[in-house]
Amino acid sequence: MGNIRYVVAGLPRSGTKYIAKVLTSMSLDCGHERHFGYEKATVERTEDGIWGDASWMSVPYLKGLPPGTVVFHQLRNPINVLNSNLPPDGDSYFRTWDENAGLESDPLYNKSIPWKRFIWDTTQDWVWPEGAAEEHEGPGEIQRLIHWWMNWNLWIESAVLRRADLQYIRYRLEDLTTENWTLLQDICKVIDPEHTKGEGEIKAVLGDISCTTNRHREPNTRITTSMLPVVAQLTMMRYGYDSIQKSAV
Repeated sequence: MGNIRYVVAGLPRSGTKYIAKVLTSMSLDCGHERHFGYEKATVERTEDGIWGDASWMSVPYLKGLPPGTVVFHQLRNPINVLNSNLPPDGDSYFRTWDENAGLESDPLYNKSIPWKRFIWDTTQDWVWPEGAAEEHEGPGEIQRLIHWWMNWNLWIESAVLRRADLQYIRYRLEDLTTENWTLLQDICKVIDPEHTKGEGEIKAVLGDISCTTNRHREPNTRITTSMLPVVAQLTMMRYGYDSIQKSAV
């Protein structure tokens, strides 16, 4: 029986399915929402070997990971993440919880945290740009989504800060390219110090596996940087997206 070695955490639409394929192709067994899902959170399995899971639903359970687990915090262009979670037409993870009156029946809602804290209760002292607030009573859909994006990322960081026996590594999805192939090599070495795949094999994997995240539900530019409160823009800059956001709006 082997305990989980690593977890890739982030938000919905941040590329967890993509990284699961990449790591598995690098001979590092990585599930996608296989161990952390709506009704389960497992950190052990009967098979031996190094393994992990890439799932945005892992976040409520990070504080309970076995000592020594590596937590990869995967980021994606925040504007793309926000717009992908709020498509002009159709459902999304965010809308499922935002609009569903029966949240109490959701296993993740019951077992982890009150979701309303992250969706409905926007921080009152945030300064929103003029015109950002929607006209109906209460915080608008866009505001609730931005608040969720802020708190979900901070929750990942705070969960690891409370656990000195966990290893935390943050990176951007956009940096996983053939030109920047050493990033994936470093990730693999953290998971398994004896990992031996070199430049040619790594570039082949990155070149063969398409990251469809950036093409799904795009182009939708309903949300732009100018609509973000200052605290969200500062967080975005702290994650290294200043120049990308300025050019994307």
